[in-house]
Amino acid sequence: MATREFDVVIFGATGFTGQLVAEYYLRTYGAPSSSFNWTIAGRNQKKLQEIKKDLGINKNLPEAKDIKTLVANSNDSASLEAIAKNTKVVVTTVGPYMKYGSKLVAACAAKGTHYADLTGEVPWIKDMIAANEEKAKASGARILHCCGFDSVPSDLGTHVMYNALVKRGLTPTEIKFIVGPSKGGVSGGTVHSLAGVLQSGRLRDMGNPYLLLSGGKKGGRGGGVTVKEPMGVGWDRDVQRWNAPFVMAGINTRVVVRSSYLMDRLPFEYTETMSFPKGVGGFLSACALTLGLALVVTCLLIPPIRWLVLKMLPPGSGPGEEMRKTGFALIYVVGKGVDKAGKEVVLKGSVRIAGDPGYQETAKMLAETGMALAKDEVDAAPGFLTPASALGDKLVTRLKKRDLVVEVEGE
Repeated sequence: MATREFDVVIFGATGFTGQLVAEYYLRTYGAPSSSFNWTIAGRNQKKLQEIKKDLGINKNLPEAKDIKTLVANSNDSASLEAIAKNTKVVVTTVGPYMKYGSKLVAACAAKGTHYADLTGEVPWIKDMIAANEEKAKASGARILHCCGFDSVPSDLGTHVMYNALVKRGLTPTEIKFIVGPSKGGVSGGTVHSLAGVLQSGRLRDMGNPYLLLSGGKKGGRGGGVTVKEPMGVGWDRDVQRWNAPFVMAGINTRVVVRSSYLMDRLPFEYTETMSFPKGVGGFLSACALTLGLALVVTCLLIPPIRWLVLKMLPPGSGPGEEMRKTGFALIYVVGKGVDKAGKEVVLKGSVRIAGDPGYQETAKMLAETGMALAKDEVDAAPGFLTPASALGDKLVTRLKKRDLVVEVEGE
């Protein structure tokens, strides 16, 4: 990559999550410098200056005054290309991406600029791959979608567990990602993204676990992952908890499948669920969640109710600082494989998140993805990748240093 002024540009820094990414960089890596030159971008210069002022005064980060600002509009290709050609990496928080993200992806793919976002809009990802992958490969750009709570924990949890099974001489047969105790705020942006996909009429695409594979079909060694999508409540003997459907499984499973395809993994079965403690209370909670998810999707399909929900949860809204600090998530990762004698072996691991998963820790995941793309020696070929296939252990190590731990017991 030719010499560029910036290492990372945060596009969408005036939004809720974009501000958190900027604050994270300031607190973790300091003001922009020759060793890590980063900056913020958005469509409104006045708001960008207000963000700098807020970081300096209200967040007690006076060094925010040294951050440069760049102005660009999601609908203006020329302004986006001007940013893309002057930075190594763009991390963007501007969603819904189906509405605001396509031209930025195209600019980065054309200019050889690495890219990371927080989208969960899988049909849109499919469209971006179809439209821009050849350009990205030719320019040297690595394009990474789903670099927040959806889908970094799932992708890296599977990556670490799969490698642990293989390292022990086992043939992987099953990996389960089971969300345990957790606390976090509701994301207005996520709700708007879900509503946008539902409105697009692409329900068939949303229901296809293999949408991000060539031809949208399961097949081949790396594309041989079998996704199980439980629709009801069940008991999991491995973690001794009640399972219910996980709202983000429809995103995460697609990313895990694409990682396995890109990394040429052996076939295995993959499942994601939300879990609750054993006992009557846990069972009833699992039932309530299952019914609640069905109700939310139904509401978002009905225009008047959808309008009201989106009005109550505008994009860019999020939890207060206290919720962000006290939030957490413990995720159980269970891996199964067979040894040469045909005996099944079970490994257990976890993803431990200390902070609100959907905001504080999502900002951390996106920020560290940007850092890894800008500063680490990345061997992955250019194109449309995933967090695991592009960064793998490098991102695992970076996040562990920042108290987001992905590990297998005994490793």
